[in-house]
Parts: sequence; structure tokens; C-alpha cells
Amino acid sequence: MQATAYDYGVAADACQVLSNPVRIHIIAVLSGTQRSFSVKELADSVADVFGGGSKQNQVTLHHSHLPVLREEGVIDYDSDAEMVARGPRFLAFAQLQYPVTVWGADNEGFDWNERESYGW
Repeated sequence: MQATAYDYGVAADACQVLSNPVRIHIIAVLSGTQRSFSVKELADSVADVFGGGSKQNQVTLHHSHLPVLREEGVIDYDSDAEMVARGPRFLAFAQLQYPVTVWGADNEGFDWNERESYGW
């Protein structure tokens, strides 16, 4: 089977989104509920996990991470209301995020033979 340029584009998009732990964290937060979050709530959550001040994290989210997630359809981001919700491609990226998170959790790598224990 020959891969198309589109296949590579989708993989590149996924790698860009999941290459940053803050973006993975945002996907994980949104995975836990159907509700929308304010940018401040997400910034506070980022501060709890990664440090930094809430205001500093709000600026970084607004200018760096949220635009990437919005561009890929992972989130719907209303920058005027400063609200974030799941986007049309959220579930696809959330499914990719899960093994990335599990893989990094124990620093021993993901064991494909044990994937059922990870909920697969």
C-alpha cells in the first residue's frame, strides 16, 4: 500500500499538536468533561502541573498553544470571550493523546503487548 501526501500531512499535524506537553495537557483536561473552559481556568491548570504564573500562562496559551489547537480543529476557541471547547477533530486527537500520555507516565515506554490494560 502506498502512502499519499495527505497521509503524511495528517501525521505531521498530529506530531505538531502532540509535540508539546502543555497541548497534551489541554487535551487531557478537555477529555474529562463536555463543558467549555475559560482561558484562565486552563492557565491555572497548566500552572498547577507545569508551574508559571496564571497570567503568564494565559498569554502563552493565547498566543502559542490555543491557535495551534484551533487550527487543527482540536478546539473551538473564542478569543473574544476567552472560552475553549472541544473542536470537530477533538476525539481523533484525544485518542492519539492517550497512548502518548500513558507512554510517558512511567518513563518505561508503551508496551503494545499490554495495551488491553491501558483500556484498549
